[in-house]
Amino acid sequence: AISRGAAALRRALMQLLCNYVAHCAPAKCSLIAYSDARGRCLIALLVRAALAEARPPAAPMALPLWQLHWRCLQSLATAAESRTVLLRSGCIGAAPSLAHRLLLGAKERDEPRAAAVLDFLANLAFDADGCTALLRCDGAFDALVEGLESRQPSARYAAALALRNVAFSSEGKTALLNRPRAMPALLGGLGPSDLRLSALSSAALWALLARSEKAKVAFRRGGLPAHRFAVAEKELAHLAMREPECASDPAALRAALRHFDAIARLLGADPGQLRA
Repeated sequence: AISRGAAALRRALMQLLCNYVAHCAPAKCSLIAYSDARGRCLIALLVRAALAEARPPAAPMALPLWQLHWRCLQSLATAAESRTVLLRSGCIGAAPSLAHRLLLGAKERDEPRAAAVLDFLANLAFDADGCTALLRCDGAFDALVEGLESRQPSARYAAALALRNVAFSSEGKTALLNRPRAMPALLGGLGPSDLRLSALSSAALWALLARSEKAKVAFRRGGLPAHRFAVAEKELAHLAMREPECASDPAALRAALRHFDAIARLLGADPGQLRA
């Protein structure tokens, strides 16, 4: 309450909370114990602030403060106890529609805000229970695909990471295969133009094909996926054979090539044949 109307104090408080809950399950759980006079715990208050709509003439929350709120929620999404509060408070149900609205907004400043929400969804999908909760939200999967197709690199990275996490579950594989836009969006992220996105998108394809004969059949049957995959692999292999400084992100390039090799083996092909 003391930070209301004091932006600098609010930022300092949020930075403290972000550091407090990062990589510490007991710290995440402890926020449930602290409540205001109405019995709302700190997590519920964070959700309320993060989801609050700006009403004229009030200005929207400043982007750095918005990102701090969602960074804290990203950490909380990875622990079972705090995730239960996020579900009960409506955060998980509201986040996909919020990301969808920000991604489709006419203002460019909305896309960095959408990236923060998509990062929250990616962390949520890392856990099996969180992934199930996410996929049961209306429009959640479509919001991830829209993020992958956005203009903002940070939104694309967050969406690709979320889709990778989703693709490990059987429910997520089904959703990926049943959405016509999903596979082309992942294939569109492959190639040398953005090595980090290529690494994340190829990881999502690898997760989709692993332990899924249906996905392998769908991948082989479609001429475009197999062709786009082979072209992207050759482009990345050619880049790797050139001078190391030619690659903007050597670590991402190596990761992408590892994923391409794993995908080729899943499809029963020799990775070396792709480079012929």
